[in-house]
Amino acid sequence: MENKIDFQMTAVEKQAIQDAIELIKTNTPWRIVLTPDERSASIHLGEKSFALVEKTRDYMLQNPHLVPSYIDVPAFLHDVDAARNLNEMLRLLAPVTQSLEDTLTLTGMDAMAAAMVFYNAVKIAAQNNVEGAEVIYTDLKQRFVNRGRKPAPDAGTAV
Repeated sequence: MENKIDFQMTAVEKQAIQDAIELIKTNTPWRIVLTPDERSASIHLGEKSFALVEKTRDYMLQNPHLVPSYIDVPAFLHDVDAARNLNEMLRLLAPVTQSLEDTLTLTGMDAMAAAMVFYNAVKIAAQNNVEGAEVIYTDLKQRFVNRGRKPAPDAGTAV
């Protein structure tokens, strides 16, 4: 059985990562959490839209006489700067997040493959009345309840 990735995260490494994440949380007290509905109803600022926003900022600053009085220009400028900074932070985090997800995928595949080999060995051991195997098999097989084949129609029932 091939193990695609093998490493152990030390307690020191884990704590350093957790501390770094806490530092990010501490330094972003203005973070917002949207509900799924709010998220789907929101406008997502892609590259083209952000380019429009930045051009608009420039035009507003160069032509204040064209800016409607009901636009809060300082708040708009704060939003533009915040969006630019957040976009940059997300671009820096994206490769890290993706590589952590990829690493999780490989470690999960390795772990599940070994778990399934053990499960099948215990299943065979339980079928052969090996001491202790039945208890382990009964516990592990709960993961697979309701995942089997659909029951065959009753032989006496007309189809």
